[in-house]
Amino acid sequence: MRRVHLGIDLGGPHRRASCHRRFALSDSPFTFEIRGQYSLKENDEKNSPGAQKKYAFKKPIADLSVQLAHDNDKKSATWMELFLDLTFVANITIFTHQHPITDITTMFRYCGWFTILWWMWISQTMFDVRFSTDDLLNRIWKLIQLFALAGFAGNGDHFTSTNSNGFALSYAVMKLVLVGQYFVVWLHAPDQRSRRPILFYMLANSVSFVMWWTSAFLIEVLSDQVRYGIWFSAIAIEVVTNVALANEATVTFMGSHLPERLGLFTLIILGESIMGLFMITDELVDAPSKLGWDNLTLLIFSITVVKCQWFLYFDDYHEQGPVRSSIHSTLWTYLHFMLNLSQLLLGVGCLDLIRIYQLTKDTSLFAHEPEEAKYPDEAAGGGGLSGTLAPSVFPDILGGDRGELGPHHDLVLIYVKKYFLIVAANVFLWNAAIKYVTSRPGDKYDRAIYVSRFFMSFVVLCLLLVEHHQLGAFSLLGLEVGFCLLQVGHDLLVLYYAARKDIDTQCGPC
Repeated sequence: MRRVHLGIDLGGPHRRASCHRRFALSDSPFTFEIRGQYSLKENDEKNSPGAQKKYAFKKPIADLSVQLAHDNDKKSATWMELFLDLTFVANITIFTHQHPITDITTMFRYCGWFTILWWMWISQTMFDVRFSTDDLLNRIWKLIQLFALAGFAGNGDHFTSTNSNGFALSYAVMKLVLVGQYFVVWLHAPDQRSRRPILFYMLANSVSFVMWWTSAFLIEVLSDQVRYGIWFSAIAIEVVTNVALANEATVTFMGSHLPERLGLFTLIILGESIMGLFMITDELVDAPSKLGWDNLTLLIFSITVVKCQWFLYFDDYHEQGPVRSSIHSTLWTYLHFMLNLSQLLLGVGCLDLIRIYQLTKDTSLFAHEPEEAKYPDEAAGGGGLSGTLAPSVFPDILGGDRGELGPHHDLVLIYVKKYFLIVAANVFLWNAAIKYVTSRPGDKYDRAIYVSRFFMSFVVLCLLLVEHHQLGAFSLLGLEVGFCLLQVGHDLLVLYYAARKDIDTQCGPC
């Protein structure tokens, strides 16, 4: 067994073996470094490919205007940030698969829940991309948040009930952690100029914490309207504070990896849609009688729609975000909320159209089957249909007697079609808006892209005027695939000509 020598580095000259690992004290008595192996010379430690520094506590940079002037290194998401994103993936997956959208009430419920989740994510992300330090304290903060997000996922079903105190407490804990993180940064702020915006962040999150924490213990006294009013008023206070401080140079996002984090979260949203479609594919493969050309076509259409959403956002992705002004940067950041919500609802809409089509088809076939063949699962001791395509997903579609469509079937079908068209139009709309705020002033190629996306959004909305009986699942998904492919093809063509133009401008004619 190889022996490892642990030494204390006090800054003086010393000798050490080539394979030794050591702890080094920095300028803070609470900070130590674990430096990597195989560093032969003291002067080569920083350049050693095996060098790795670990801190119990690392002093955060509270004045980002100073860092911006001296730090030219490209930042990227840390492993800890990516790990925390997995907990948000779990929350989205659980809530989405347990809460079908069948009417305006369930739509508002879903949008309200996603608003809370998205703001919880972006508020933490906006801290991490500016002030997060890779030290032991940061890992402790993230562990507490992991427990809070577990509670958030477990209490998602009680979001709209009088038993939502666990839901409120989970959010309050996330805010309390954020207050503690900003407090640490505030303690290390070098002057009043850099302390002031940090103090406002602390106050806004403290007020939000108190409001959510109080609502959790008054849950039986407060009405639904008052409870929601408290929750979203707290979020509004946080949003206003962040927008008001957008021009502060000491807390700037310039040079941060916020664009990368928003892009990664967008991938999470698209991945959630793919996950749902793959689950349906798995169930259809397990039931060969259902794996017909019709279901395969709907799945191909849906997967193509999701892939096109990737093209619309990432094929012209700006790593630095808007560069024109802080107002454009702020607008660009919050436009991602509308885009992410629309993308998620579009994926849910694809799943809902497939589910309703399958349930309607199974019900019509069910009525013509012989009696002994109708309930094979029950004869085997099972409980009938189950899984992603189960009637329990859309309880209003089926009536009390098995094999019959319920009285609300048409209402649910009409609503799903309408919200599918609305969110499909919104995906084009918010992609166009994001393209607009990141476009270069006077650039005709950028203008051609975002104007065409605005126009495509209008065209999709016009389909709401068509009678719903003329638009089935095949028509809706087929038209959406056509619109998406047309838009993607147009964007790629414009980007190609823009690239050729830049090459000709730089190199001149051949």
